[in-house]
Amino acid sequence: MGDSTYVNHIEQIAAILARHGQEDRLRDFVAGAGGVYAAYRLPPCSRSPGD
Repeated sequence: MGDSTYVNHIEQIAAILARHGQEDRLRDFVAGAGGVYAAYRLPPCSRSPGD
């Protein structure tokens, strides 16, 4: 296991952050490892072109 990142975990954390209005923390999370799997939780108006 060690440094493994599981997509399912990333999606669950992103969903929790989005549900609780933690957009700043969600943005930080998206910027990190595996963030591509969390980006879909960002509100559409806050996404940059190409996201």
